[in-house]
Amino acid sequence: MLLSSLRLLCIFYSSTYIFCVQVAKKLATEFPGMYNETNVAVSGIHTHSGPGGFHQYILLDVTSLGFVKQSMDALVTGIVEVCI
Repeated sequence: MLLSSLRLLCIFYSSTYIFCVQVAKKLATEFPGMYNETNVAVSGIHTHSGPGGFHQYILLDVTSLGFVKQSMDALVTGIVEVCI
């Protein structure tokens, strides 16, 4: 059963706007007209064991030497696969 809104709690440091938008875009390709950035929320809990480089803020990505598209893509794909 598909819901009109989607809430996810993920075990990684935190989610940022750009991360939530990427998840919403990927879900929109799987479920056209159902999900978008206005009805998808992704939040995280604190951890020190996740990948780096998926934030939009340089201070949070400093240890990975900046944004790492591979990290963002892997996390987004994994979250979407769980939702499908």
